[in-house]
Amino acid sequence: MSVGLELAGSGVRCNVVSPGSTDTDMQRTLWVSDDAEEQRIRGFGEQFKLGIPLGKIARPQEIANTILFLASDLASHITLQDIVVDGGSTLGA
Repeated sequence: MSVGLELAGSGVRCNVVSPGSTDTDMQRTLWVSDDAEEQRIRGFGEQFKLGIPLGKIARPQEIANTILFLASDLASHITLQDIVVDGGSTLGA
């Protein structure tokens, strides 16, 4: 984010998008059981994870929409932020 500090005076905004579990081919290769998606949504008690509060895995378009928003004039006063797009699974951690 130091680049963001250096460039802010020139009107350049620097943000990070951190996606959570997203329904991609790569993600699906990590699921070894038939109900792996449902397990991820519910969470894993033995790991103290709450799952995904919104109750679904993200679609790639949902991540892209966040990026489009940040690149738009609607986000003209947003800079130096890490936007986590994970349906609430990290609870701001």
